Amino acid sequence: MFDLIRKTLLTGMGLAVLTAEKAEEFAKELVQKGQLTQEEGKKLAKELISKAEQSSKEYEEIIKKQVHKVISSMNIATKDDIADLSKKIDDLKK
Repeated sequence: MFDLIRKTLLTGMGLAVLTAEKAEEFAKELVQKGQLTQEEGKKLAKELISKAEQSSKEYEEIIKKQVHKVISSMNIATKDDIADLSKKIDDLKK
């Protein structure tokens, strides 16, 4: 039963938005309903939190790449571009 619940949750939930508090609350509910043991509930909560953090990092990386791609296609100067120009201007002033 535990494996079925765990697999369903991990594949069906939006883990990137799952908070630690919600994961623990959900696991406690399953324990109270008798669907999980206390130990299984703790294990499930830890696993959900870990997967949520991992998913969040992955989504953040995807978003960064997409934003960079859009900015590059718009031909907008980046902070690095501006810093390079500032350095060149300083060098020319000398």
